[in-house]
Amino acid sequence: MRMTVNKGTTAYHPNSLGGGCPFQAMMKEGGFTSFPERVDAHKIRNRSESFSDHFSQTKLFMNSLSEHEKRHMIDAYAFELSKVNYDHVKERVCFNLNMIDKDVAKKVADKLGIDIPKKVDMPLNQNIGADENPKNHQPKDANSVTAKSEKLSMTAHNKGDIKTRMIGIICDNGVDETSLNNYKTALEKKAQTINSLPRKAEK
Repeated sequence: MRMTVNKGTTAYHPNSLGGGCPFQAMMKEGGFTSFPERVDAHKIRNRSESFSDHFSQTKLFMNSLSEHEKRHMIDAYAFELSKVNYDHVKERVCFNLNMIDKDVAKKVADKLGIDIPKKVDMPLNQNIGADENPKNHQPKDANSVTAKSEKLSMTAHNKGDIKTRMIGIICDNGVDETSLNNYKTALEKKAQTINSLPRKAEK
């Protein structure tokens, strides 16, 4: 287990800000490697090909969101990336996002005031073993994935009532008191109706 916490601009690998440091040591440099002990085959340190599928599950998730959920996702991406000091890092994130959902990536980039690059420094996936061939671990394009699942959307499970919900009303000076009371009365009436309904027996 790695116990060292590196000091400096970055404490993780890969990165584009610390000259690549910290980096993984290759076997010839004294880095960790599995001993190819003979059992009934060679013991090796390797990853399944499925590890190169970086985008299909994210594509499935993005396809399953409702429009307002997707807008919330776009705002969240834009907010978090707006705190990043380096444009090339923002551009690389948008480049990856573009491989998942082109419309979402474009809207995030527009909010940040940047363009999505046509290409970025390769290899795209640099989180591989020091002695591995990077070409064998690059992500695949998931744009052909169009499936979606309602189970991944909170909206799909919205029953349209206010049962179990707590509602707060924030008012500013000049609010129409009559309109506010009408909303309050309607909500209380709806809550009473729901609470008066017979409950199904639990199995």
